[in-house]
Amino acid sequence: MSANYYKKKLKMPLQKTSVQLQSVIGQINVLGEVKVRVSLPNSQTVRKLSLLVCESSSLKIPLLGRNWLDTLFPYWRATWLTVNSLDSTYIVDELKLAYPNVFDQSDSNIKEFEAHLTLKRDARPVFMKPYQLSYGMVLCPKRSMI
Repeated sequence: MSANYYKKKLKMPLQKTSVQLQSVIGQINVLGEVKVRVSLPNSQTVRKLSLLVCESSSLKIPLLGRNWLDTLFPYWRATWLTVNSLDSTYIVDELKLAYPNVFDQSDSNIKEFEAHLTLKRDARPVFMKPYQLSYGMVLCPKRSMI
């Protein structure tokens, strides 16, 4: 939850936390956490979960972390991860037949193509550290290596 949203919606003091969050664009500054009572609609069960408050320039809608999903929807991994999994061998074979030049390993140079790149005068290159792929994206390369 963003700090701005926290200030508008919750009147509880922040507790220190050792949690560190990382996004594709860098470190997320975690300001603290708040213990909140959570229940699902049509459920009598109330659980106490940690809500992380992060520095943000906008009122972003809070996301559910894996710890919340594990508590509220214990079988979410089995349900959601299997929906996106498929045997891509057939699709790759079709693409190889349709576009043999793309998959040709003999020469990787692009021929008979000219590219132009226009930059602003004050443009500076931005170098980013490599980042880890999200869990869902990691599964695909691992399957293709087997």
